[in-house]
Amino acid sequence: MIEFIRALPDQIKGALDLGKYVKLDLPKNIVFSGMGGSGIPGNILKDLLSDCKVPITIVKDYHLPGSVNQDSLVFCISYSGNTEETINCVREALKRKSQLVLITSNGKLSLIAQEANIKNVIKVPYRMPPRAAIAFFVFPVLTILNNLQLSNISNVEINDTIIALNKKGYDEKAQELAQQLKDSVPLIYTTQNYEGVALRWKQAFNENTKIHAFHNVFPELDHNELMGYKRPRKEFFVLILSDEDEDKQMKKRIELTKDIIRQSGNEVVQINIKGTSKLAKIFTAIHLGDLTSYYLAKLHNVDPMNTDLMDELKKKL
Repeated sequence: MIEFIRALPDQIKGALDLGKYVKLDLPKNIVFSGMGGSGIPGNILKDLLSDCKVPITIVKDYHLPGSVNQDSLVFCISYSGNTEETINCVREALKRKSQLVLITSNGKLSLIAQEANIKNVIKVPYRMPPRAAIAFFVFPVLTILNNLQLSNISNVEINDTIIALNKKGYDEKAQELAQQLKDSVPLIYTTQNYEGVALRWKQAFNENTKIHAFHNVFPELDHNELMGYKRPRKEFFVLILSDEDEDKQMKKRIELTKDIIRQSGNEVVQINIKGTSKLAKIFTAIHLGDLTSYYLAKLHNVDPMNTDLMDELKKKL
């Protein structure tokens, strides 16, 4: 797992050309269908493209929304190609004559693509955990959306992101966080703009470390979850992921929330997300979270690659 995590900048380089031959018409809406490690790219892309001129919907279920039709662009992502929820969404998209892009390594999705003559199939490298393939999911989609002029992520931003990921210091910070979290349940808080990042941290703790973790977003959490600190659980450890360029009012809100959490007796650490672009901020934050979950897994003496409970459930289904 550590080799996959450290390979992220090289994976970005290898993923950039995967979507360049996909030709599509301009859609009226975009849908991302995927589960788990194949579903998180939709969350990340929605965060990244918050100013996209067409609406973006994320589906983590068996069915597409009723609004999906021939004017929709549907990205169906399944690393294994065998995810039953995603396969069902592919079939529904075909019935509704939506523009369809499949991203997979192989499996049933490849067979469906052949049978239905789906031309836009992006094949990603095989033999890695789906959560480790995030670059191969996100960057081909960015290439496609750039070509449709629905994204304006530049090559400069991508290169700066790769440079930022190659900088030193991530391992030391991740090991420090892992030590702080050793006997805790992480609560990951962030703003609406980085909810996908917080969800990725949660999933990394779940799958790599085999612990429970939860996430929420400002300002919504201050309107409900904050009251939980009237009866705090000592095992909770709050991680706040905050953009260094956040607006003044949000910074004030975060500081006041931190004060309340600390007064309740729970520990809280704020991690400032830094970078020259939102793309760099998102992927450096993801990288730190993945490393933290790995080192915490080592402290718990568990195998970060193992997903036996998930595999058992899939077999029974």
